[in-house]
Amino acid sequence: MNLIDILSLKKNYIKSKSTFYFLFVTTFFLIYFSPFLIKGTDVFIDSHDNLDSINLLGIFDGIFSEGLFLSDENPQHALPGVDQRFTLRHISFEKLLFFLFGFFSGYVINEIIIRIIAFGGMFLLIGIIKGKYQFPTIFQILLALSFASLPFYSQANLTIAGLPMLAVSYFNLFNSVNLIKSLFYIIFFGFYSGFVLTGFFVGILILILFLYLFITKKLNRWIFGGGALLLFSYFLSHYNLFWNIIFYEIETNRSVTSALFFAKNTNALEQFFKILYNNQYHAVTNHSLIILPSTFVLIFENFHRSKRKKLILIFLGFIFFSAFMVGLSYYSTFVEIIGTLGGFTWNRFYWISPLAWYALWAIVLIEMYNTNQINIKFLFSILLISFVYGSKIFPISLLISFIAFLFLTFYLNQKIYSLINKNSLFISSLILMQIILNTYSYTFKAYVGEPSFKNFFSKEQFQEIIIELDIDKKSARIGCIGFYPSVANYNGLKTLGAYENIYPLDFKNTFYEIIKDEISKNDFLYDYFTKWGSRLYLFDNDIGKPYYDQQSRIKLHYPEITCDLNTSKMQELGTTHIFSTSKIKNNLEKNLKLLSISQNPNYFYKLYIYGFKD
Repeated sequence: MNLIDILSLKKNYIKSKSTFYFLFVTTFFLIYFSPFLIKGTDVFIDSHDNLDSINLLGIFDGIFSEGLFLSDENPQHALPGVDQRFTLRHISFEKLLFFLFGFFSGYVINEIIIRIIAFGGMFLLIGIIKGKYQFPTIFQILLALSFASLPFYSQANLTIAGLPMLAVSYFNLFNSVNLIKSLFYIIFFGFYSGFVLTGFFVGILILILFLYLFITKKLNRWIFGGGALLLFSYFLSHYNLFWNIIFYEIETNRSVTSALFFAKNTNALEQFFKILYNNQYHAVTNHSLIILPSTFVLIFENFHRSKRKKLILIFLGFIFFSAFMVGLSYYSTFVEIIGTLGGFTWNRFYWISPLAWYALWAIVLIEMYNTNQINIKFLFSILLISFVYGSKIFPISLLISFIAFLFLTFYLNQKIYSLINKNSLFISSLILMQIILNTYSYTFKAYVGEPSFKNFFSKEQFQEIIIELDIDKKSARIGCIGFYPSVANYNGLKTLGAYENIYPLDFKNTFYEIIKDEISKNDFLYDYFTKWGSRLYLFDNDIGKPYYDQQSRIKLHYPEITCDLNTSKMQELGTTHIFSTSKIKNNLEKNLKLLSISQNPNYFYKLYIYGFKD
């Protein structure tokens, strides 16, 4: 066999491995997103801060409908009389998807895109972390999939999922390689992530990095330019936020948000440990069962032999710092000293923690692959920590299955240690279990969760009502009792109220006049609105906070309610109809007449539709 034949065989081998890796990753994502492919709109999509707040994305009548730039012609779908420039809207890539494909298809495409970027970014980042260490490509792929399979908060887009690629981009700028690609991604990240969620905090870390590089005389023009470019991208994509801060002095609902109220009613130490063992629910890491114990045990076992001590301490230090900041934000004495800070949530370093956890885990697994065989002490240490932390979150049956599988893998790894490379079997098992855990929390939930996307928005039901009552979508405005205004918005109906992060304080005071008699009867609802107030809902004292079991609960316990809303004020704000999931007993006293009842058993909602008598 000559040299040409050898090179040809090597080329074919590399090509076949690449094909295998591609098919492996593609198959995983097909399984991961299979609920959308199999069930379509019958799939479950989380409602909390997601489907219940699609107005924040400009979704109206099923697509993006608001316009990217501020204009007097932009319709106000939820807050009548409020200038859109005084609400939090930004230019973001996913809005193009919603405009082109509609909300549901655009949502699915958006979910796929951010996870592909998460996978690619983490794969490249692990390659950088690996350096000269040995670590099989398949392990890099599995680690990247473990990060990409996290149930990222949908409206955050690349806020978490795009951080590994952002880190790779700045690494490239530091080394003056792949400059155009890296600069392009930085711009893209600024238009596809949230400044108030993570952009501000990433900016702080970049400034610290700049200071360090400046002191060590390693700061170059490319990495400095990359930092400036990210800020400029955020300035363009969130231009109305910066415009309001710089040029207007309009008081918003955030200025009266009571951080002290939440601090006094929450245990600071408990919040600190909560972030340590599973992070915040919008930035879930799923690290407590596998990553936390294996990482900490490996650090304690091998730290003295580690050649990445500084990197380990940096990531570990950041993880504890992010948890400390959350705990501090619930320490009432400290909160009382610093005040509200204009309603700015200053503890959100935890949005970067998923990257820190998975990068730290990659470091210790790489070192584990290149060091001695694992021992029984290591195994029992992992199991102990897993049980202590995992029992707080996961069912016992899952913990028992995990323990049994870990013992089996450990036994097999010991038996065939001499036949395979180092700790390959045990490492691959840990990563695969993490992928299964993450996929379970996303894919399984999408299969079995309720209500389905189709039921939540009940398009057929609302279109039937609109046709039956001849409701003009352009002029009508709906008050929603017992269900989310976003449902009416999705079906092309303007509403009185919605989920709104930032809006003028004057409108909050106006809306308070509508609901004050209802919420004054319920201490929780009163505090929920007056001390926070991002949910501008027509609350009912009996129904309470309209969470996600609401329809079954309302049908069973609250088929009728007494309404104490200020309906005259509602009329002044252009309200033409009230849709209620409960029958209003005192409708005549409130100047309301029953127009129709939508109670088809095939529909998710039972709706009573009222109009005003004059």
